[in-house]
Amino acid sequence: MNCRYCSEPLAENEAVVTHSYWQGLPFYCHRSCKQDGERAEAIECQTIDADCNDCRHFERWALETRMLSAIENGVCVLKKTNMGWFHGLCQKFNKETTASPKKWTGHECFEHRKSI
Repeated sequence: MNCRYCSEPLAENEAVVTHSYWQGLPFYCHRSCKQDGERAEAIECQTIDADCNDCRHFERWALETRMLSAIENGVCVLKKTNMGWFHGLCQKFNKETTASPKKWTGHECFEHRKSI
């Protein structure tokens, strides 16, 4: 078995679990490779997604929440639910926009907020 990040062989006592960025699938890597490998994979995947959520020009305002009905113990109740996207401002074009983590948008104007 080889390390997900450096491709070198893994000894049984040095293997730790890591998870893929998009699907969260489990893989093995060296303990010493895990943090840098996960960070590099996240930046690569976020750059492919090119969504405002990871763009240097996006000013995040608030996480979108909604009141949704749910059944609890046979009773219908309203619950505040995280919708998984953010409202904010594109500072490059000075316009309101919405951003979603781990979503492909493919904006050509995208510039990642971090570098490796």
